[in-house]
Amino acid sequence: MISTDIEIWIGAMWVIFAYSFIIKDKDNPLFKFCEATIIGTTAGVFTVLAFDNIRKLGVLPLIEKQAYINIIPLIIGMLLLTQVSRKHIYLSRYPIAIMLGAGIGTAMNRYVTSNIVVQLSSIMVQLPKTPFEIFNVIIVIVGLLSTLVVFTYTRERKGPFGRVTKIGEYFMMAAMGSTFGLLITMRATYVITRLQIIVFELLGLG
Repeated sequence: MISTDIEIWIGAMWVIFAYSFIIKDKDNPLFKFCEATIIGTTAGVFTVLAFDNIRKLGVLPLIEKQAYINIIPLIIGMLLLTQVSRKHIYLSRYPIAIMLGAGIGTAMNRYVTSNIVVQLSSIMVQLPKTPFEIFNVIIVIVGLLSTLVVFTYTRERKGPFGRVTKIGEYFMMAAMGSTFGLLITMRATYVITRLQIIVFELLGLG
């Protein structure tokens, strides 16, 4: 039985609008309407959340708890608004540089900790016992060291150094391939889930 729930109808319509780009292989009014709606809604939601975070984390503590240290991030954040002025747009570079520097530093710390330190420490804490575990440890160490060698640009890639670099490139291709495959699987799962809404919930064929 076809559903009479307006939310299911709206969700199914937006799925059809989004995939109409694939069917017609070009922009069309339905796809453009869906795209504009999603972008506008997302921008609106994130804008409201941003102002709410400024109010909760910046303004209210400053007023209620006299947390005057909050004046600094508030001023830095306000400098981002200078992008609307051609005369003062250069001031927006400072908060952007601060955000990028802090973001890159935090991301690198997490990446090195989770992908290098944790893996090596797990090997050192619990020594491998079975042949399979020993093989895994060798693969991890060889992959780690050879991949790091790939990004060494102070030597010419010839001889043993070049062979190690080639091994590192193979490890990188394997890692990127598996990541790409996982991404495709996730996207396919998302598509199947969306289609299930149309088939089972909207048309009631389940």
